[in-house]
Amino acid sequence: EAISRWGDRGVLALLSDSTNAERPGTTGGEEDVVPAFEDVLSRPRGRVLVSCFATPIPRMPLVSDAAARAVRPVAFLGRRMVDNAGVAIDLGLLRVPEGTRLGPDELQGGPGDHALIFVSGSQGEPLSAMSRIAASNHRDIQLEPGDTVIHSARIIPGNENKIGRVL
Repeated sequence: EAISRWGDRGVLALLSDSTNAERPGTTGGEEDVVPAFEDVLSRPRGRVLVSCFATPIPRMPLVSDAAARAVRPVAFLGRRMVDNAGVAIDLGLLRVPEGTRLGPDELQGGPGDHALIFVSGSQGEPLSAMSRIAASNHRDIQLEPGDTVIHSARIIPGNENKIGRVL
């Protein structure tokens, strides 16, 4: 019915693609990931890096809110992640409490030692922030004992080898 209403408004064609559409079953909602994030964020050690797609904005506020409840500052790494987070903040879709958003230069030491960091490159793109972090050649951050890295994205078919190298 919802798609039919678009036709009533004059839309003549809808071109759509959905990864893994051929798999049976349903996909859970964004809220389903919150308990797992809350568990990880409640642990007292190290930073939590979340490698996810930069485009699905709804995950950012859910995880950022969990970070705020765990009293963790938030940061964004990777050009697309930084850009999309900025747009989400400007549109009021993402609220990062004043004084809790860290820049890339604040991720080593001080409050950065306990930050939640959204990182682009969940599909293993060779020059992405996550690939550079995994290879220990990112200019702003080096992984340290106690850090936790979460790959929070489905694997797009064809990217298995690239993602495997990053993992």
